[in-house]
Parts: sequence; C-alpha cells; structure tokens
Amino acid sequence: MTTTADVVDPLLFVQTTIHRDLEQQRIANAHRLAVLTRTTPDEDGVMRGFALDERHPDVVRLAALVDALAALEHDAELSIKRALRRSPLHPWIKAQPGLGEKQTARLLGAIGDPYWHAAEDRPRTISELWAYCGLHTVLVGHGGSDALRRTAGEDQTPEDHTRPGTRCVLVPGERHRDPDPAVLEVRVAARRTKGQRANWSTDAKTRAYLCATSCIKQHASPYRATYLGRRHHTAVAHADWTAGHSHADGIRITSKAILRDLWREARRLHHLNERDDG
Repeated sequence: MTTTADVVDPLLFVQTTIHRDLEQQRIANAHRLAVLTRTTPDEDGVMRGFALDERHPDVVRLAALVDALAALEHDAELSIKRALRRSPLHPWIKAQPGLGEKQTARLLGAIGDPYWHAAEDRPRTISELWAYCGLHTVLVGHGGSDALRRTAGEDQTPEDHTRPGTRCVLVPGERHRDPDPAVLEVRVAARRTKGQRANWSTDAKTRAYLCATSCIKQHASPYRATYLGRRHHTAVAHADWTAGHSHADGIRITSKAILRDLWREARRLHHLNERDDG
C-alpha cells in the first residue's frame, strides 16, 4: 500500500512550520516598523507612533530586516510549493478552482496524509479527519429545540442530517420526525470551551477554513455551489440565524467537503498503488 511519504512528503510539516514562523515574524516586525513612522493617533485618540522619518537609522535598519524576512518567507513558500508538486495529490488539487498551492500545502502540512493515520499506521476514517480539524459534532443533550437553545447556545450549529445510530433529526422551529424524544440526539458543531483543552488541531482547522474561503470566491469551484446550497438551506431551516452565523456554517460545511474529497483522492491513490504492488 502507498506510504505516507508517497502521498504527502513528511518534511512538508517542517517546511510549512518554517514558513508560518517566518510569516509571523515578518508581520510582527512590519507592524513595529509602522509604529516607528506613524504620525497620526490611533482610533482611540492616543498617539502611539514615534513619527520618525523614513531616513532615520533605526527605521532603515528595521526596514532592511523586514525585507530580509520577506525574502526568506518567499523562499520558504517556494519550498512548500515544490513539495506539493511532488505529491500524487497535486494533479487533483491543481484541477480544483480556488485551491491554491500555498494554502493547500499548508493544509496538508497540518493534517499529513488525508487518508493514512501515520501515528497508528492504519487508514483513518473521514470522521477522524474531520475531528482532527475540529469539524466534528458533539452530543449536547436530548429533547426538543428549546433544549438545544439552552444547551448549545446561539453560536453553535445543529446538524440537519440523520447521523448513523440516530432515529431522528432536529431542525429548530420544526417538529422532529420521531415522536419519541428519548431517542433524539442533538449534535452541534464542536467549539472551544473555557477551561478545557481542545482535542483538535487549531492550525488544521484554520487551514481548512482558509481553503474554503478561497474556493467560495471562485465561480467555477464546485465548493462555491456547496456553500451557496448550504446558505439557501439554512435560510429556510434556520431563518432566525444571523447572516454571520449562516456564513460561518456554510464555510464549515464547505471545509468538510474539501477535506472529504481530499480524503477520497488519497484513498484512491493508496488503493491504486496497492493493486499495482499486487
């Protein structure tokens, strides 16, 4: 069977981490450079800039440092793009409008092989991949829509599809399909809870979110249709949601669709190689 190295270069994690660190350093020092030369007060009326001339020695030195960091960041970006182009996943990625090489490489750097669980040397399910990216759902209570609002809160997303092992579906504002509330499982999108450590990768969730955000801007992307379809659905099923809530839910569903298709392509490549070896 195909190994993790065959589908995703194991060095991609290191390369994307280096790129992220350089990006953060470049952004932080660019902000410091702006403070040195700022001549106007902030929105709160407080003057925090030093109003130095661009020819000031300290400004010149910091500007040179920012330029050097930008050059290193560019080199790191080229490195992760080259690593992605060596992956057998690259042709599929290249064919998806909106999935840029840099963002997708950073996503793969965060999740590794979409299909293969490297730490346990076994295939992983799509549910495990979603959970690793913080896109899973959690059981929050039983009962009707009032119980959901009390337990889940307004900023969590009810699942509208029937899940394996459940006998009914909850849609706020509608009567559920099973008359017995004892078997109703209310599942909502996982979210961070104060005082509890999240059991998913924040970086992976962020990268999936950015890929989805990029795809929905491309009219030719099938993921734009996924997003719009979800928005149209929630406009009816969850008419009480704000536009921001509906958008966040649409991005979440789109992120899951991208990860699902990446997982399917990686699975295909694994099985293809297994047949070739046989």
